[in-house]
Amino acid sequence: MRFPNRLVAVGESQRRSIAETYNIAVERLALIRNGVPDVKTESSTEDQDSVRRGAEIVIGSISTLIPQKGIDVLLRAIRILADEALRFRVVLVGDGYLRSSLESLAKELDLNAYVEFVGWVDDAARRVLPWVDVFVQSSLWEAMSIVILEAMSSGCAIVATTVGDNSYIIRDAESGLLVPPGSPDMLAASLRKVITDRSLREHLARESRNDYEKKYTARRMCADYEELYLEILGQ
Repeated sequence: MRFPNRLVAVGESQRRSIAETYNIAVERLALIRNGVPDVKTESSTEDQDSVRRGAEIVIGSISTLIPQKGIDVLLRAIRILADEALRFRVVLVGDGYLRSSLESLAKELDLNAYVEFVGWVDDAARRVLPWVDVFVQSSLWEAMSIVILEAMSSGCAIVATTVGDNSYIIRDAESGLLVPPGSPDMLAASLRKVITDRSLREHLARESRNDYEKKYTARRMCADYEELYLEILGQ
């Protein structure tokens, strides 16, 4: 920080953390939120059948299978919903060193009829998210989550934990549902709402897409960086 004119934080929680940790003046910290390409317009129907498998409601997660992502919490939440005889399919996309233990947990919880671990999928946002009804993020901590923005771009209803910038990106009960991290019961309660209430599910999906178009496009992000560069050069 002795050299740059500005340090860019990609999210509000990151900006505050940097300012507090390193005692940096706020005016030297620019906030330019991440943006992502439009997943929805880049998708194709060739992956639809493999994702949906005829299910009426598909819940999807894309993450590295590591402790941070809280997939064990998600599996326990799914067991709660399965006990209520709700009908849905869960697609877990990603790989990591916890995969075998998480697959064992799913088997222990008797979730084989509900959950599929599909492993690593190239270009997963474009190939998977457009065919998912509900995107779930069960993380225990995050920064500015790119996959949340991709889920917004694809028009998913979102259920996510209150970590990182999620509370700034998602308008609770308007563009998604927010739950505390580490709670299978509360995660299950929010998932239950979007599974059983179609109008809520469609409302959340529509609002998340609208928020993406207004705030989180790659074009908007590039324009913000260009504006910052021109400001610094002008000085």
